[in-house]
Amino acid sequence: MRKPYIIIGALILLVTISLFMGSFYEKYFSVPLRIKYKETLIYNEEVPLNFWRYGMKVRAGSFLALYDKTINEGHSPREALNFISEGLGDKLLTLADKKSTSPINAELVVKGEAPYFFYKKDIDGREVNQSLFAREIAKALDGGTAELVIERKTADVTVDMLRERTQLRASFSTNFATSTLERKSNIKLAMSIINGQVIEPGEEFSFNKVVGPRKAERGYKEAKIISNGKFIEGVGGGVCQVSTTLYNAALMSGLEIKNAIRHSLPVAYVPPSRDAMVSSANDFVFVNNTDFSLYIFTSCADNIAQIMLYGQGLSEKIKLETKVIKTIPFNNVSLSGQNICEEELACHKLIRAGKDGIVSELYMLSGNISRRIRVDRYSPQDAVWERIEISELTLVDAA
Repeated sequence: MRKPYIIIGALILLVTISLFMGSFYEKYFSVPLRIKYKETLIYNEEVPLNFWRYGMKVRAGSFLALYDKTINEGHSPREALNFISEGLGDKLLTLADKKSTSPINAELVVKGEAPYFFYKKDIDGREVNQSLFAREIAKALDGGTAELVIERKTADVTVDMLRERTQLRASFSTNFATSTLERKSNIKLAMSIINGQVIEPGEEFSFNKVVGPRKAERGYKEAKIISNGKFIEGVGGGVCQVSTTLYNAALMSGLEIKNAIRHSLPVAYVPPSRDAMVSSANDFVFVNNTDFSLYIFTSCADNIAQIMLYGQGLSEKIKLETKVIKTIPFNNVSLSGQNICEEELACHKLIRAGKDGIVSELYMLSGNISRRIRVDRYSPQDAVWERIEISELTLVDAA
């Protein structure tokens, strides 16, 4: 049986060794670490190291070399610092994160009247490059001061980007000053409906879907329309001038036209082959084939129907050119629709003047490139004559 004084002596020795190792650890196994931000010292503390990790540093040659070795083995900057001193990466990189702020994207506010766009400015964020900062810390453990560098982080969406995405792509106008009050009312109503429409990338714009049925209960009035090659009264007359104005703006914007149909007769407000007729059976459809939103704005000031398309800026301006390649003579007909030869016209009086039909082509010009995009045939409008009675001829001869 061991004597008590031997056990007591052993305990005293263990306590002494523990105290010595504790002081040894405190004195020899901690290194100072200083960190500054700009010119201000923000961290000045001792970093504790255990014997084993200090030995790893000695074998590597420096704390920086030990850090790089750990990174090369596939560890993150945080893990590499934690390997040098337990919790060091967690503590210091969390401190760095607190000085980081997220950027704020610019915002676009769209209004239905000029100026159409209002831009809320973007705000830069601040970000600490953690890889660079962690390596600075490892380097400073070998002596010196680490510097916390905060980099500017720009927003994903800036005001400049939004301005580039809201450029005027094209504007087109037609005149409706000579229209009846009813036709003017229909034009203004349809224009008000498409004003402020936004078409997203890849999205189709259907005129009939957006504008809706042209019915009296929806506010449309009777005015002249073209039906089967004749001008007749119909609810919603004048709306085709709106679809035609939009069609020209869409062409000049370089948009993909999916469906555009001519009138059977030429119209007065645009050159041939530049019209887009709409009805319950016929639609005008185009696609936003750009990378960003497309905005439609309209104006009806001073009897001018103006449509403006805004979106991603065009690299080159687009022009349109019409060529009439053939004229189709009109016929002289009686009220009953029968043809009248030239010799018989003297026995008739003119009720409605005739108008030649045409065959026309439309070309799109962009830079040095000219491309034909459509060919159209517009029917002639016959001259209508009424036969003069014998009594009327006698009076004329007597005069």
